[in-house]
Amino acid sequence: LERQSNLWHACEAETSMCMALRPELVAEDRIRIAEGNHTPSVAELVGKGIYLWRSLASESSNGVYGYPSAASREKGERLFDVISHDLAEKICSKELWALPRR
Repeated sequence: LERQSNLWHACEAETSMCMALRPELVAEDRIRIAEGNHTPSVAELVGKGIYLWRSLASESSNGVYGYPSAASREKGERLFDVISHDLAEKICSKELWALPRR
């Protein structure tokens, strides 16, 4: 969860990772209340095929996006495993370090 401009940014992935690392920071009893606080998306209003940039604040007055109620500690641990494995694989790539740097 990230505190910025009076908004709590939280989605399923962020909440899951926070549950894995710092579960005491997750107010699980308030997650469901926060989920219902959003405006319709462009796709919900006019259908797919149109993109219109909107700030997070315009879509959710409290910064909750998606369904953090689907989060779990196990999902957070799995996300960290996958992300760290993928990152390690990429930075250990011989091709990456063989690229010219100037």
